[in-house]
Amino acid sequence: MKLARLDVFARENARAMRVGELAIVLAFAGCADAGYSGDWSRVGALTLEGEGVARACANAIACAHVACACASMNVANERGTNEVLAFAKGLAFGVVGVADVAFAGDARAIEDE
Repeated sequence: MKLARLDVFARENARAMRVGELAIVLAFAGCADAGYSGDWSRVGALTLEGEGVARACANAIACAHVACACASMNVANERGTNEVLAFAKGLAFGVVGVADVAFAGDARAIEDE
């Protein structure tokens, strides 16, 4: 019964999950650009201190995404699914990628039955 509810949730929220993944990638790209390009302080949008903060945030996000990629790969290994794809999802999308790897297989398994 619990898996049936997860299947309905996964189908109803698939589009929202993809939008969330896109938002995560764009936010990280913007943070990395703000921290490392130097353009933002040159045009006056950020101070040099603000760029340093953006650089620190980008580094922290990158470390968190590497940890999520490893967790995704571990989950995929336990489930017997593609570990490389799971690693890529965790690296690109962080916690949302881990959730996709951990729960998307349950929804597909129910559809196959």
